[in-house]
Amino acid sequence: MFDEEYETVVVAIKPEPKPVVSSFKERLIKTLPLLADPGSSVHEAYGIVKPYHFHSRNMYLPATLLIDKQGVLRWLYIGKKNSDRPSLDSIVEQLKILNAE
Repeated sequence: MFDEEYETVVVAIKPEPKPVVSSFKERLIKTLPLLADPGSSVHEAYGIVKPYHFHSRNMYLPATLLIDKQGVLRWLYIGKKNSDRPSLDSIVEQLKILNAE
């Protein structure tokens, strides 16, 4: 999704294999590009790997990132639990701040 006002591309990334992500997208997320990241390499590239133990395996908490055109991480929100996400208003506010710079 590209927002011309904020010169922004919005992408959701899920640390799961592609078949799981495809099923998830069909059921829940129809408006955003949703990318599979089974090895969590995107999470690791931006330093947002924050695992917690659940049934003897690591689970990754959700994160919302704003990355500028040069690929530099400019804003990061790491959820405290799986359902913890920033509000749309707080994301838009951060986009306004970044665009003003």
